[in-house]
Amino acid sequence: MAKILNTVLSAVAVFMLTFLWIVYCTKDGITSFCLAAIAAIAAGYLIYRAQNASDKRKSRKNAQSKKAAALGEYLRYGDNNIALISDMMRYYRFDVISAGTDDLVAEKNGKKCYVALRYAADAVNKEELARCVVAARRAHCCKLYLFAHRAEQSLLKQASAYIETDLVDDANLTELLLQSDKMPQLPSRKTPSETRFAPKVAFNRKRFGWYFASSLFTAALSVVSYIKWYTLSWATICLILAIYSLVNRRYNVQPTSVTLN
Repeated sequence: MAKILNTVLSAVAVFMLTFLWIVYCTKDGITSFCLAAIAAIAAGYLIYRAQNASDKRKSRKNAQSKKAAALGEYLRYGDNNIALISDMMRYYRFDVISAGTDDLVAEKNGKKCYVALRYAADAVNKEELARCVVAARRAHCCKLYLFAHRAEQSLLKQASAYIETDLVDDANLTELLLQSDKMPQLPSRKTPSETRFAPKVAFNRKRFGWYFASSLFTAALSVVSYIKWYTLSWATICLILAIYSLVNRRYNVQPTSVTLN
């Protein structure tokens, strides 16, 4: 729903600015209206597609798969994985109550969860998962996060009958670490480039409303201003920034398939 609303607002702003540009130049209201309507429809279509296209790119999936594989090897031989996960949990506003070698108990909003790290084997077996469930229940936790390379869905379903259980595999953990800027330096691989703070703030999707409102205000001001071209130019620039903030993927956090709550 938010994507549709943002697309409609952007299309309306494109129509308004295009109409003003053309009518100031030609003084022809009908022609200006028709051309502006065409521009608005085209812009709305492209903006809506841009908000969805990047998530489906095969190249991005391949890059994420390579990062997940590298992270999996790093965790398999890691000597202090619990410190990495604890730091990440704190980013998501969990309070780490206690931590062992491969397990920790964290709390958020008054609810305790049990975090079990099991990277010794390729897949967690039934016996190991049962031990995690028992440990979580003994710690009076209401949820179990199993950080592992892999676990059968049938086993996870059985565990969920006793305590809510979520598997965080290598791909999920890669997304969470990238989102929280906690990705460790992986051997023989380039570390993910960290997005600079200023552009991340300036071009984040949350800034869309500010740029959009500035564009509307400046465009309305151009109608009564003595310097129409100057104010209309600024309105156009603000609209471009608003649309860029809405559709760019570099400075916007991508939703993860697993959430920590």
